[in-house]
Amino acid sequence: MFSKEEQAALLKQQENTRAMWKLLRLLKERYGDKICISVVDSRSPIVLWYAIRYGAWATFTTWILNGRKIFEVIPKREELERIIDSELQSTG
Repeated sequence: MFSKEEQAALLKQQENTRAMWKLLRLLKERYGDKICISVVDSRSPIVLWYAIRYGAWATFTTWILNGRKIFEVIPKREELERIIDSELQSTG
C-alpha cells in the first residue's frame, strides 16, 4: 500500500483540510454575509489562473483577500480575523 512517509503525508494533509474547514466555519459564523468565501479545489483548471495572478500554487493553502495574497499556510484564527476586520473597516 503506502509507505510510512506517504501515510504521514496523507495524515498531515487530512489534518490541514480539517483545520481549514474549521476555520472557514468559524469565519462564516463571525462575519456572516459581510464576507464571501470561495474554495477552489487544487485539481481545478482555474488553479492555473490563480497561480499566474497571485503566485498561489496548488501545493499550498493560499488565502486571498480582495485581490491580495495574505497567507500560504492555514493562519491562526486571530491573525486572519485581524486582517479581515482591518479590511472591512477600510472598505466601509
